[in-house]
Amino acid sequence: MNLAELITRQRVQRPDAPAVLLADQVISYETLDAMVWNAADKLLRMNAQTGKVLAISMRSQFLTLVAMLATARIGAVAFSLPRTMPVSQREWMAAKAGVTHLLSDEPDQSDHFVPNIQINLDELMQLRTPPTPAAREFAPEAPFLLISGSGSTGTPKIFGLSHAQMLSRARQTAASIRLGPEDRILSVSSLDFTSPKERCMAALAAGAAVAVIESDTFNPVSLCRDLGITVMNATVYHLENMLSNLPDDALEVLGSLRVLQVGASTVSDSLRRRVVQKICKSLHVRYGTNETGLISIAYPNEMLSRPGNVGRPWSQVMLEIVDDGGQPLPADQTGHIRVKSPGMVHGYLDDAPATESAFRNGWFYTGDIGTITREGQLLHLGRSDHMMITNGVNIYPAEIERIIALHPAVRDVAALPLKSEIHQDIPVCAVTIDPAQQITEKTLLAFARERLGSRAPVAIAILDFIPRNGQGKLIRSELARGTVEKLKAKHVRSTERGAVTAADRVPRNE
Repeated sequence: MNLAELITRQRVQRPDAPAVLLADQVISYETLDAMVWNAADKLLRMNAQTGKVLAISMRSQFLTLVAMLATARIGAVAFSLPRTMPVSQREWMAAKAGVTHLLSDEPDQSDHFVPNIQINLDELMQLRTPPTPAAREFAPEAPFLLISGSGSTGTPKIFGLSHAQMLSRARQTAASIRLGPEDRILSVSSLDFTSPKERCMAALAAGAAVAVIESDTFNPVSLCRDLGITVMNATVYHLENMLSNLPDDALEVLGSLRVLQVGASTVSDSLRRRVVQKICKSLHVRYGTNETGLISIAYPNEMLSRPGNVGRPWSQVMLEIVDDGGQPLPADQTGHIRVKSPGMVHGYLDDAPATESAFRNGWFYTGDIGTITREGQLLHLGRSDHMMITNGVNIYPAEIERIIALHPAVRDVAALPLKSEIHQDIPVCAVTIDPAQQITEKTLLAFARERLGSRAPVAIAILDFIPRNGQGKLIRSELARGTVEKLKAKHVRSTERGAVTAADRVPRNE
């Protein structure tokens, strides 16, 4: 089924129901469907045809949604090219994805490597012509989306997501938090990212209303209250920003939310507890990947039961913890996470080595390390490709981060290696702390050593902020350029001596 049919079906059943919530306007399903048809007609007139790859680069989030649905309607393929991306990188990505047209809401777009098609809000709102039958592609053979993700080598990996795969993901996402027509959904992240697209489609499939943020600066607390939001999707980055702007005595400022869902990066226990206290108790921690969609979800009643808990695998998702040879491990043992799911893709575009590495025997290897407890809960322990090896012993950054985040003064934490010719990787750590609390690096080091022993970081730096992107993921290169070099200059000699001493205490059978 064409995903654009979701909107048409809602329009037939509930034409006046709200589909999109803007700051000053409510767009009904009838109006949204008409705008999608009008945009699809224009795409066809501009020679953007079925099977073509259309890059979407919009200032307006609402027009991004309309353009994505119109592209789906004609059976073309949508590919996000964020406006914030350097032009040279946009051109390279467009060439790699085979882009034929660029959809923009600005008349003077700087990208001249493909023809521009301008999508104008006023034009789409005014047109009320009957839809062109040619614009209706019932069963598209081309993917719904091309998705670009960063690889461990730094080279972006691109893969296609079909209409059927996205529909499967949308339905699983909707079922996981019981979305219904009465819900009003807000995703704080831009629609340039994959997860907000998926959750937006889940909301529209359920007949819910999607709130769209058009301003670069906004107050999520006020926005939720003004628009009557019932479900908010956020990242660690956004929640930390929200918490930093709340008064010290804030208490459940968004207690009316039915669901507050966070994902896209590691969610520390410290953050979970602060969110439950200051924002709302209905925190859900979601784990998934661009390649698979939803994998597991931790609900409020179990979300704080174990550090790193990301819940139980969702129905229809098969999950195993395996060793380096791909053999399943028993409960409570640490290994690689691999999954199978109905919405899973099966390879990368023109990248056989990456495909062979990540997709094996019907499984997708997420690149994450984890444990399944005897109770069936998945504990996420970080990325396997960020693993540090100190004197032959594996140390995972998430292992350090999870423990240090337990300190009540710590607000954010990131563990990184200092490279050593003698000891391979020497673990160090950067933290941000609650400005109301007085804490020293020495105190945090003692806290870590007491709980981690020989796996504790040798040095800790207290920073004003830890660089993360809009999805809350650590920008390791930026952190390394600053923090690691400072720590190396300050601690290199004592670090080398400390690592030797620590290594003597590491059991050799690990």
